[in-house]
Formats: sequence, C-alpha cells, structure tokens
Amino acid sequence: MDRELTKDEMSLLLYCEERAVNNNGVLDNQQIDNDDTDILKKWDIEGFVSCKKLCVKTLLINLSEEAWAVAGKLRKEYAEKYRVIIADDTGERIMKKEGREDG
Repeated sequence: MDRELTKDEMSLLLYCEERAVNNNGVLDNQQIDNDDTDILKKWDIEGFVSCKKLCVKTLLINLSEEAWAVAGKLRKEYAEKYRVIIADDTGERIMKKEGREDG
C-alpha cells in the first residue's frame, strides 16, 4: 500500500486479520458499518483484501501478503505501545504504558 492507513482502516484491517486467524476468514456483516463496507470494496478492487459475499449476513475475506505484513506490523506497534511491564530487572514493580513509567 503506497499510503498511510487511516485509523478506521487500521482498525478494520486488524479485525479482518483476527477473523482470518480465528474464524476462517468469515466476517459477520453486522459487525461492520457502511464505511467499513466501502473500505472493503476499495481493498477488494486494489487486491489488498479480497472479499466475497457468502450470504446476506457473512463475507469471506482473504488478506494479501501485503495486508498480512501490514497487519503484523500494526499488531507489533500496538503491543509495544500498550505493553505493561510488571517488574524491572531488579524485581521492582513498575508499570509502563504508552512510554510512561509509574512507580
């Protein structure tokens, strides 16, 4: 993808990735809104995430290699940003979240 994803696109991509991993790529239409549907249609045309209608309430999605890579990078960034560290090297309890340390 030659551009940065919007916040809504990032959220949708991570939802698609989760559904691909945990639900065989089946998406429930009731879990996405019209904006998400528009994004999925655009991604399908671009080949970023393919999307096929299974029935009225479900879609089958398939992430491209690029989409898998972008989703993996987003997951890693998210984990690093929100990782909570319970103890430092000395065993002293600290909490780290979003780059802040609280003692």
